[in-house]
Amino acid sequence: MFGALSSATADQRGHSFPFNDGGTYGIDVSHYGGHIDWPVVAKTDLKSVYIKASQGHTYVDAKFVYNITHARREGLPVGAYHFFSAGTSAKVQAEHFIDVYKPHRTAGDLVPALDLEWDPARHSGNDRWANHSASEIVSMVQEWVTAVESAFGVTPIIYTNKSWWEGRIGSHGAQLKKYKIWIANYSHHGNTPPMMDGFDWVMWQFTGNGHIDGINTVVDISLMNPNSSATHSTGTNTASGSDTGTTPQPPKPVCKIPATAAVQVVLTKEELASLFGVIRDQFGELDDTQVTFFNVMVNTASPRMLRSLIAGGEQPMLTAAEQRDFFDVARSKVGGGHLTAGQVSLLNSLIQTADAAAVRDCIIR
Repeated sequence: MFGALSSATADQRGHSFPFNDGGTYGIDVSHYGGHIDWPVVAKTDLKSVYIKASQGHTYVDAKFVYNITHARREGLPVGAYHFFSAGTSAKVQAEHFIDVYKPHRTAGDLVPALDLEWDPARHSGNDRWANHSASEIVSMVQEWVTAVESAFGVTPIIYTNKSWWEGRIGSHGAQLKKYKIWIANYSHHGNTPPMMDGFDWVMWQFTGNGHIDGINTVVDISLMNPNSSATHSTGTNTASGSDTGTTPQPPKPVCKIPATAAVQVVLTKEELASLFGVIRDQFGELDDTQVTFFNVMVNTASPRMLRSLIAGGEQPMLTAAEQRDFFDVARSKVGGGHLTAGQVSLLNSLIQTADAAAVRDCIIR
């Protein structure tokens, strides 16, 4: 994000991820990151990937669709952010962000983020927010966040910089205390960043000069607050809640698979043979455990989607978190602890065609 351009005390040291220090980390990217190799990035232990979707009232990041589609396909937790412009109404900007993001959002995405910071004028470089009073800025933020929350049913977080916030909003910022803050500070070292009075941080972007395999440019890296990570890493509305992680869990659902698979009613014997041929090509002859596993997938998938699989096509399905759980089970139960690239590709296609409830109840459980 633009915070790095405006911080005179920015830490210019290189940061090569992963750090192996027990912390939980995330990144944010835009078209400035160039072509990102998401399969390589996914080999790291990132817990959040925020992707720029839009800016102002018309701009759409050129890499947004590619980045969110491919990052999600690799099982990374993804979210979208909007760079807030001082030159356009908050209502129009919210509508623009919703229009850009909505076709690509899934229920498991991270909550949206509003990038609220320096908005440099094209020629002078002066912060365009200087043309607004503190109360005007707060009102604009509230209007944008309220509209986006209404559209997606989740409370966005706000990305900002403490010095900008205190200089532009000051005490008026108290009206925004219900929102979690993603703070940018490159000069502070330690476990917690300096914060505005009364605010909590959900993530701390501590460098804009990071390095991670799969991205050829420097990248923003953020530390996630271990006491607040659950507040932003879900598609449910907990961004301003008080989830402590102690809520009793409901009993696991009963696994239900149709007695007669719909695929067996519609597909021909030749198509079924081709489908299981694709599976055996990747996994070899199947033992009883593997047969049970794949029966869940095949017996609950739509014939149309399975035909797409036979032909080499793919369709998106499970949430990012569910995909990670699914592959953990797959590695353990049918991959002998490890999956080849071909096996991962096959399983990706299967989870994109199988019935979501059956996969959750019969495999991920």
